Formats: sequence, C-alpha cells, structure tokens
Amino acid sequence: MKQSEEIEDLKIVINNLLVEMAVTTIRSSVLANLFFDVVAEQLPQREKEIYTAYVDSVEKTTLEALSGMEEVLFYQPGFLIRQQINHHELIQSMKRDPRYNTSD
Repeated sequence: MKQSEEIEDLKIVINNLLVEMAVTTIRSSVLANLFFDVVAEQLPQREKEIYTAYVDSVEKTTLEALSGMEEVLFYQPGFLIRQQINHHELIQSMKRDPRYNTSD
C-alpha cells in the first residue's frame, strides 16, 4: 500500500471517528436533558443536589481521563492544553447554571 493510500485510509478513519463522536455527544446531551427534566419533575427538592453531583463528577472524571492522554496522542504542540481549556470552559458554564449549588 502506498503512503498516499494509507493517508487516505487514515482520513476515512478520522472522519468516521469525528462523526461517531458527534453522534455520541448529541445522544449524551439528549439523555442528560431528559434525565434532568425527570429529576426536576419528580424530585424538585433534590434537583440542585443531583445536578451539582453530576457536574462535579463530569469534571473529575474528565480531568482524570485527560491527564493520562498525553502519552497516547500524536504529538501536536498545544493540542491537549487546548482541549483541557475547552473542557474547563464547558465545566465553568455548567457551574453557572442556576441548578448548580455553589454553597457546598
């Protein structure tokens, strides 16, 4: 297989991964929204507590996952740092949600 064919094959694999990531992100977002709608309806007194635990868990788990990624990623200066910054900005926006309890 020629190098150009290998590159084309890699492009296809990367495109497939990007599409799968987009679909997974959408599904995750829809499920989270449905879950929190049910929580708001069924357990309004615990909504902030549950949302806060969710955000804190997402933050902790993602930070742990990203910290171990440096060894497995192809070297691209600043890539992982940009991803960590993007993640931090996302978590901060989730913490600005009125459902997030900052008094803990």
